[in-house]
Amino acid sequence: AGTWSDSANGFLWLYGGQILDAQGNAGQFDDLWKYNYSTNQWTWVGGTGIIFALPQYGNMGVGSTSNSPGARRQTSTWMDKTGTYLWLFGGYCDACNGNGSYGDLWRYEIATAKWTWMSGDNTLYGNVNYGTLGVAASSNHPGNRTQSATMVDPSGNLWLFGGYAWYGNSNWFNDLWMYNTTTNLWTWYGGGTGGTSQNSADNQVAIYGTQGTASASNWPGSRLSSAWSDSSGNLWIFGGQGFDASSAGELNDVWKYDVTLGQWAWISGSNTIWPTAVYGTQGTGSVSNAINPRAGPAIWKDGAGLIWIFGGADSATGNVQGNFGSLWTYNMSNNQWTYVSGPKSEDQGGTWGALGAASTSYTPSTRNSMAFGADSAGS
Repeated sequence: AGTWSDSANGFLWLYGGQILDAQGNAGQFDDLWKYNYSTNQWTWVGGTGIIFALPQYGNMGVGSTSNSPGARRQTSTWMDKTGTYLWLFGGYCDACNGNGSYGDLWRYEIATAKWTWMSGDNTLYGNVNYGTLGVAASSNHPGNRTQSATMVDPSGNLWLFGGYAWYGNSNWFNDLWMYNTTTNLWTWYGGGTGGTSQNSADNQVAIYGTQGTASASNWPGSRLSSAWSDSSGNLWIFGGQGFDASSAGELNDVWKYDVTLGQWAWISGSNTIWPTAVYGTQGTGSVSNAINPRAGPAIWKDGAGLIWIFGGADSATGNVQGNFGSLWTYNMSNNQWTYVSGPKSEDQGGTWGALGAASTSYTPSTRNSMAFGADSAGS
């Protein structure tokens, strides 16, 4: 499901996903929910609750309570810093006038409960159009894709990196985009080849350079990754599933994109797929510690700027994925990883305890592709 952490209003928002309806039928949904952290209550806010509901676009740029992105999973999301808007991009549907991924951008206004189609094609399989590097234009667009890494900079611009496009074969992307919410224009900032076809940025290998040193020639490989921003508005991405310098698999590398310089630096982790984890002493950070390579973890930043990472999947043993249940933190300021809790081996059951009770012995079962959010306290 697509999720948003709305600390301004105290909610976790959730949209759609791959689930079962009330009759047990599997498919994608179009429903919007909010969870109130303080009251521990869910509210169904919008959507039909019917599998494979088609998008209702209306007119581009015009909000309406009858508009809806429709049923989809693996969307990319951003939360407006003022708590005014939820933003949603792309995603996949199995049976929405065919099966495939979208390349449309949507905005949900919380106060009016209106969706607005802001950008992109209103059909499946919309093509990417890069335009000129670093130049915004109304014709620019990332094209259809799923599971891109996202962040919001201090000016409220939406940043998008990589993702996966569904064109009948595997297309992992490594292109970087920015959407200006004031001008409503996309800008391509690099990655891929700069063409106009769906294969313009697919399956590119990484150029790591020297660890800790930014360079115009550095660039992460094509991947499905997770992202966050630092206090200066720089983009950070972690691992995921994609390419190192030569081949594809799960990664544990950390990259930083300096928005001012326009350059990437490989900061932490291995420059090869499937590296071995180094747990160190539980609860103690070290630059020699290393998290497991993983795809689809939950990642959030607390009020102190510490990055938390839970769960995720690994397919190092053949093509059979195993799921993690370990919890780690990453400190950007000193480049230290800390193993906090959870099993060190894959595919383990959880220890729930009593509902609503906390204990150091409790832990969720191993899993990936979670819906998650952080409240104002950073929990």
